[in-house]
Amino acid sequence: MRRLLLAVAAFAAACAAPPAPHDTTGPPVSRTSVGLTEWSVRLRDHVLAPGKVVLDVTNAGATAHDLVVTGPGVAVRTPVLPPGAGSTLRFTAAPGTRLELVCSVAGHELMGMRASVRVAGPRPAPAPVRHRAGTAAAGPAGRSAGPAGPPGRP
Repeated sequence: MRRLLLAVAAFAAACAAPPAPHDTTGPPVSRTSVGLTEWSVRLRDHVLAPGKVVLDVTNAGATAHDLVVTGPGVAVRTPVLPPGAGSTLRFTAAPGTRLELVCSVAGHELMGMRASVRVAGPRPAPAPVRHRAGTAAAGPAGRSAGPAGPPGRP
């Protein structure tokens, strides 16, 4: 009897579990589709290849929507699309970045029309820090590193 109760409890817990998140580790693609509905932005693929990217956007909803894509070096948008209409966006994606996709029609982003997509590849290296001639680099806690000398001497 106890085993039966444990089995029923395990089954109930499995049924109540939230759905698994979208796979963000799939193979990178340079072309994918994006569906706009009330109130979501759905990507067929969740990892883009760096370089030239094409998004085929379709408004599968019952009201007008658009899509704005932003990220490092990317700022593209579709026109406002009536239900059933589509548009194609083309841009160049930098490796190792993340792009944000939102519907900019008033109130739609707040209703959940937002998604993000990862661009494959290593993250861009930070810009090198340049110091003016004659200044010392800051050491720990922002103190000047000062001239090199024996330990314990200022």
